[in-house]
Amino acid sequence: MTRRNTHISLSPPEQHHTSEKEPALPEGMTLQRVKLRRGLDLILVEGKPLQPGSLTMETGEVPFEFSFHLSGHTHYTVNHDKGELCFTGHPGLGVASAFPRSQATMTFAADLPIRMVALHVTPAFFRDYLEAPGETPGYPEFDQAMDQGSFPHCFKTIPADPAMTVAASQLLHCPYKGVGKKMFYESRALDLIAMQLDASAPPSFGKGAAPFTPKELDRIQKARTHLSRNLENPPTLAELAKTAGMNHTKLNRGFKEVYGTTVFGYLRRYRLNRSRTLIESGEMNLCEIAYATGFSSPSHFAKAFLNHFGIQPSLYLKQVMARQTISLPQGPQP
Repeated sequence: MTRRNTHISLSPPEQHHTSEKEPALPEGMTLQRVKLRRGLDLILVEGKPLQPGSLTMETGEVPFEFSFHLSGHTHYTVNHDKGELCFTGHPGLGVASAFPRSQATMTFAADLPIRMVALHVTPAFFRDYLEAPGETPGYPEFDQAMDQGSFPHCFKTIPADPAMTVAASQLLHCPYKGVGKKMFYESRALDLIAMQLDASAPPSFGKGAAPFTPKELDRIQKARTHLSRNLENPPTLAELAKTAGMNHTKLNRGFKEVYGTTVFGYLRRYRLNRSRTLIESGEMNLCEIAYATGFSSPSHFAKAFLNHFGIQPSLYLKQVMARQTISLPQGPQP
């Protein structure tokens, strides 16, 4: 099968104020840019390439990029003035990066769906929000951008939680037109940036609580990862504590301080948010979703979903299939 290579520029054209399609994309794929406000562009990539190939993108001094991979596996090679970086994009991956004066090549296979969302921001965008240095502790690069007018090199990977995945999916399936569409895009884009910043921030602790050591925080995060990867057969609290290398009392207290709930409160919340993501994706029916997320029966799942979100999963599925906007109370996210 012939491989097709395509070259485009993703440097945001300042004169564009409406949504437009980028030219010369591989057959079967679309790339859409939406200029939302000063310094904030939305990039939507979706499709199923009819043949293997690559997409080469260039940037100048800016932007800083937040990207969210929803489906497909793509390989990236980024060449910049400090060297070369290679990584693989996969479902559930969030990336925050800045590569001034760089060229990135995305390589993909044929007949595999690719869905991803990227947000390009400039220092001008953050000047509208930041009042003083240090307001984004997970991103010291922003302070440098405010001071020097350009972003330094940066590459961070952050697993996209269910709330991020839902918001990114909604950007690809906006139900509105005209000015309502642009407002919807902007609100979801800001949600995604806020969630990415929050996920990168150092953990905060309750009033009067003794802070945990960096080693203990690593163990708590290790326990969280292990719990999230074993939804169908979750470990007991004692087993999880042993995996993390902590006693179960301190582990439970750590979850309350870092994630705002107990170990199994976190598990329940994660299961429900994961189930909502699966409903959004359309990859499973409700019965399959119930068992895939660790519920003992579809009826148990339906009751838990209703109690958490205030709507039956069957009704939510109908709304999603009709591509109608529905407001779900977010609650605290895992």
